[in-house]
Amino acid sequence: MYGLVGLSVLVSVGLFFVLDTVLRLDSASIVWAWRGVVFALTAIWLVRFVAKEKAFVEVTVAPAKPTVAAGAVAALSRKVGGPPR
Repeated sequence: MYGLVGLSVLVSVGLFFVLDTVLRLDSASIVWAWRGVVFALTAIWLVRFVAKEKAFVEVTVAPAKPTVAAGAVAALSRKVGGPPR
């Protein structure tokens, strides 16, 4: 777990270094570009989340129709002494 976090930090710092030295971009422009990427990904995630939440709520709020297996009906009718009403 810590190795993965360390690797992520190392990759982030390395990517920032490459963008800063090789492409000669200003640090502020790099930060704003990444903020734009994060904002776009967040917006996509929120749209997908709302769509899936609506489907989940429709399924969970719908009244459940009780079902009884055929074997249970037969067992109950023998136990009680007659067909169910």
